[in-house]
Amino acid sequence: MPKPQERGVSLRPDDQIVVGLFSSGPATIKDALFATYDYGGKMKPVPVLLVTYSRDGEEDYEQPYSVGSGGWRPSDDGARLLPKAGQTGLPTTCNASLFFNSLRDTGFPMDRLDDEVGVLAGLDLEVIRVPQPKREGLEDSKGGREKTILLVRKILRLPWEKSSRRGAKAEPPAAPEAKRAAKQPPLPPEEERDTLEADATAGLLKALEEAGGTLKVRTVEEKVFATLRGNPDRKAIAAHASAKEFLEREDGWTFDGKVVELAG
Repeated sequence: MPKPQERGVSLRPDDQIVVGLFSSGPATIKDALFATYDYGGKMKPVPVLLVTYSRDGEEDYEQPYSVGSGGWRPSDDGARLLPKAGQTGLPTTCNASLFFNSLRDTGFPMDRLDDEVGVLAGLDLEVIRVPQPKREGLEDSKGGREKTILLVRKILRLPWEKSSRRGAKAEPPAAPEAKRAAKQPPLPPEEERDTLEADATAGLLKALEEAGGTLKVRTVEEKVFATLRGNPDRKAIAAHASAKEFLEREDGWTFDGKVVELAG
């Protein structure tokens, strides 16, 4: 029998790819966080949304998305972008806004995306590489190729959707609190307080150890929050750990009103 003819590379212009860069096509968001980035040493480090894309057979690719000039700093755990001047949202023209817009336009449930970007880890999607918008006052790269960024073309599978048998219904998007409530009955008030106390104590002690034994009071909430990655209650735990009444317990630490230190 004649050997089946192998399919060749498409010759159509619409299927052309950019060589040397992570190209358009299926991918998975391996990680997403806010960080400072110096673009390979080409400029002073600035805050960006840094998304790591993965694809079988290729090296992971980091795509920085600008968040606008000035006025921001990434939280210690990279989950949030903290404003320095009371801003409540990103500039409409920055690349991070273009990325989030493409998420919204392809059906990502935006009620899942508030101020923490880690919810995007595990998202299966199709990306498309597009020219980066030209902005007044910014020079184009000289002698180089046109600057491009990756945006979302299609969502293939949301991170919280469980891979299931054919015909099985995927778990619908739900708020984290609702999902936890469905899994287990609520704790009695006394037991819930005890659990919060224990988690806050463990989180504070760990944060102190990671900081070398000393933390300024104003940094306690953020540092404890950073130790609780993956804990759905970390906001409440970190807030409790930074409360004056809690710190005055001195359960393994000392507190003078301004500084918290590990006890001898």
